[in-house]
Amino acid sequence: MSQKLRAHLENLLKNDEVFTAALLVLVALTSFGLGRSSVEVRSAPAAVSHAERTLQKTEKEVSTRATSYASSSSMGTTQGTYVASVNGSRYHLPECPGAQSIKEENKVWFQNKADAERAGYTPAQNCDGL
Repeated sequence: MSQKLRAHLENLLKNDEVFTAALLVLVALTSFGLGRSSVEVRSAPAAVSHAERTLQKTEKEVSTRATSYASSSSMGTTQGTYVASVNGSRYHLPECPGAQSIKEENKVWFQNKADAERAGYTPAQNCDGL
């Protein structure tokens, strides 16, 4: 068996086309690997895209509206019918999983959907009954 294998390998090595193709593939793979390993890992660029700036601005506006709305007289700090997070953009029913994951100090309560939507919140999609 080993003699047959040895004879087969010698035939392959004698064939210049196979040897050249194999050598080319090995050189290409080695070059690619060396090139990838020589690149320094850089942190994300400091420039922020327009879409990211718009998202950050929207999140900040919602948070500001919620905070200012929370301090207004039309909404109490006690429990209501709907709850949202000061840092979020969705409102929930108190029994929804999303509402239960909000820290107590970040909860904003609303008596009705209209109040929540006026404050810039939208209904949570995973909360049945909204």
